[in-house]
Amino acid sequence: SFWASFAHLMRTTKRPLVLTCSHIDDEALELRDLLMVEFAPLDASAIAERCALACHAAGRPVSPEAIARLAVQNAGDYRKSLIETQLLAMEASAGLGQGGNEKVASILHELD
Repeated sequence: SFWASFAHLMRTTKRPLVLTCSHIDDEALELRDLLMVEFAPLDASAIAERCALACHAAGRPVSPEAIARLAVQNAGDYRKSLIETQLLAMEASAGLGQGGNEKVASILHELD
């Protein structure tokens, strides 16, 4: 199985391995004897701050209110918030109707 092979690789490799997931099934729990690091989810304000910094670094200004709303709606899912912030930045620079993300479009409409 995948987990058995991965466990063998973790025990024998001299290189660090990183595997991320949002849910650990029973078979993966057997790997707990190997080094595992668990991270607490970020709160919405921390996610919004990081997404705003990414927009700023990319030179695509996005309304802080829109980013904050996405972060709250995504309930601690940083990856989803970052991807939707990217879509929000593209929609904001291209104008409504150019993309296809309904959540992003609804947030832009609410902020107008």
